[in-house]
Amino acid sequence: MPKLIKPDIETDIKRLSKENYSYRAIQSKLKKEDVDVSLSSICHILNGIGINREAAMNGEKKPKKRTTPVKRTPEIIKKIKDYVTKENPMSHRDIKNETSLSLRTINKIIHQDLNLKTRKKVKVHRLRPEHKKNRKTNCRKLYEKRLAGDRSEFAVTLDEALIYLDDSNGQSKICYIKRGEQVPESWVLEKDESFKKGFMVVGIITGKGTVPLIRVPSATKINAQYYVDYVLRPLFTKHLPRLYGKDINKVFFHHDKASSHTAGLTKDYLDEMSTELGITYLDKEDIPVKCPDGSPLDFFGFGYLKQRISKRRARTLEGVWKIAQEEWSGIDLPTIERTFADWKRRLRKISAKNGEHIEQTKSIHSKLLK
Repeated sequence: MPKLIKPDIETDIKRLSKENYSYRAIQSKLKKEDVDVSLSSICHILNGIGINREAAMNGEKKPKKRTTPVKRTPEIIKKIKDYVTKENPMSHRDIKNETSLSLRTINKIIHQDLNLKTRKKVKVHRLRPEHKKNRKTNCRKLYEKRLAGDRSEFAVTLDEALIYLDDSNGQSKICYIKRGEQVPESWVLEKDESFKKGFMVVGIITGKGTVPLIRVPSATKINAQYYVDYVLRPLFTKHLPRLYGKDINKVFFHHDKASSHTAGLTKDYLDEMSTELGITYLDKEDIPVKCPDGSPLDFFGFGYLKQRISKRRARTLEGVWKIAQEEWSGIDLPTIERTFADWKRRLRKISAKNGEHIEQTKSIHSKLLK
């Protein structure tokens, strides 16, 4: 620890400095008075270095640290802009290592000077040129021939999803604590089990309301036979006649391109229902491929359901199933109408963007699409 300089000596050093004595002249003058002070000590005294240590030794409060704020110059802002305005931007800490700026200054430059917002990237399917061409053409045909105008009232859409026990009792990924405090050891986000406990459900939304969820038994594969016997047959012979009555001949049925949906057995049954009830459906070649951004159950239905389940406190799979049925049946008609209106806008937007993904497109939900 450096030698403590007495207050009266510090006073003499500061007085001599004001009289324009150099560091070495101050040292020589003090030596004549039998005071041995190094040049570095004189420098520290005149520049305020070491005041915290000396204040602590004298039992005084440490003075507030006064630092010159880093100027956010145009050159620095431009450099930060080059680091962050790219597909894979540098992290704040990497930028700090490159520039020696504080994390606080870097954050201010990004959010205040550059006016940028932090957004999470959306995971999407990899699209090859043939996929984009299919999406562009089939999304436009689906909108114009099946859903435009008031025809979406007679649309029926179906899909499958997995629901897990972990989907309930949702845990927040963030917490708030006072500055300087540590996060309590009990406030942890537990890692999911390697093999999650869950089950598959079939969700169906129609322009008249939801159809009760169908639970697929564990260890059961949804092949064409199961799909026809336990999903389509109850749908066409029980639920749709109840919802549409004499207007069932106006119903249009939509599902994705899963193998059980496009198998020959499934097509034969749909043809039978088309002849018997008058329903229509998309042929295999007319179904848009890799299109969760154009399917109501993907961009709304199952996401909404899992969000609602996460707020509940189920402890068993049977509890999760009971909650899922309750929440699904609670989706009201105005919500479905808004979802189907969004469905039509999305299909138009996908076609307008030549089959590209639209999840990060700002105007997905706007009424006016260019």
